Amino acid sequence: MNKKFILSLIIFFILVLGVGFFYVTGRKAKVSNNLTVYLPKETVLYLEYNLADEKLAALNENGFSSANTWQSFWTALEITKGWPVDLLKEIKKIGYAIAEIDGRQKSFWLLEVNNVRRAYSFLPANYASKIMDAEMMVLAKDKKDLNLISNDFLELEEARAKILEKFSLDNFLNVYLAPEFYKKHLTGLGFNFFNKLNLTAPIFLGLKLGNGQLVFNLETLTNEKELNNFKNDDQNIAPLDSFEDLFMVLKLSDSRAVLDILIGSEFLNKQTISNNLADTFSGPAVFFGQTKTKKIAPKNIFQLNSYYYGFAIKLSVDQPANEQVNLIKEVIKKNLAFNYPQERIKKLPDGTRMTELVTDENVFEFKPAGALEYVDYSGLNLVLAVKDGYLILSNNRSLLENILALNINDDKTEACLDFSGQEVVYLKTGQLENSLLNLVGSIMFDVKQSGEELKIEGCLE
Repeated sequence: MNKKFILSLIIFFILVLGVGFFYVTGRKAKVSNNLTVYLPKETVLYLEYNLADEKLAALNENGFSSANTWQSFWTALEITKGWPVDLLKEIKKIGYAIAEIDGRQKSFWLLEVNNVRRAYSFLPANYASKIMDAEMMVLAKDKKDLNLISNDFLELEEARAKILEKFSLDNFLNVYLAPEFYKKHLTGLGFNFFNKLNLTAPIFLGLKLGNGQLVFNLETLTNEKELNNFKNDDQNIAPLDSFEDLFMVLKLSDSRAVLDILIGSEFLNKQTISNNLADTFSGPAVFFGQTKTKKIAPKNIFQLNSYYYGFAIKLSVDQPANEQVNLIKEVIKKNLAFNYPQERIKKLPDGTRMTELVTDENVFEFKPAGALEYVDYSGLNLVLAVKDGYLILSNNRSLLENILALNINDDKTEACLDFSGQEVVYLKTGQLENSLLNLVGSIMFDVKQSGEELKIEGCLE
């Protein structure tokens, strides 16, 4: 299997699971699925592709771009590399699995075929095989690995069983990822942010076709106490993805969730977050980012210095907008005064002079410039504007001017989402460098949490 694609797949899961907290339980359960029942307990990755999917076949015949995108992905996987066409015609469903035993990974293929004897006659010579029944066979590069597969169905821990039960014929692709697999790749990718997460539960990913688009859903379990308190009181935040220069848009129904991003930027820090801002940071918000370079490395996606970026924060209707804006301005000025102390010459009683550093908020006054205001201070880029009930902050004047030309509350994008989630995310994956994810122009998805379940649904465009 293409290792580069595996890393891209892992990065995709990372992007989708930005909240990423999971847990696992220990009870036992059985799974009844025609292929997954054969998986050994050591399985850390299982991918199942339904070649007989009628919608996918129809798209291929009509030349839809989404079908071409999927075929590019499937080719990149190299799961069936070198297999003869006659064999592929016999296959209805392919299962590819990786099991980890004593620190070593072993790969094998589960095939559901039209006729097992006929399929057997087309097998490449470098594969060992084991026939399970009239329509089921197992392949491996090493004959010893066939011993991993048994006709005795195994009992599974509940978390893994629940994931495998989600495998559906409605999807042409179903994927199971064990934490033992994706955690190993996480540690080597430089995603320091995600190294702090408690990733201990398996992940399910399903991919299907809907209205000519590749639609996915991802499900797992979550440690609820570590999540933000999302509120669904306003879903009318446009994704702003109609502005083609944006790489990332993150919509949150509770703007307090953006504080983790905002704190540490040049706008605010923990020392200057005031309790008076609690009301302002209780409504919806949008974080948007434009990459400074044409391409961006996956490891830099969560580095603020990779972007010109901004925040659009919905102002509270319970307080005059100008009061809220002035309050935020004061907090910003205090923060800037703390981070950029001014030199003052002081004359001492003995006549000598000394230089002292002082905080001076007056140095950081906001000055008007058309529809926006900016801080006139050398080396500092900070602009502010109010539009459609949102306060918008940015570290790039040109970016903010372009955003002001959009209607924040009017979503004119034809998307696969109903925008009912607590988060909505847009990523322009076509800008990723050295990643097979750039085969997809963009990804849009929303995040929904219900009790212990975390569901992420979206589309690839």
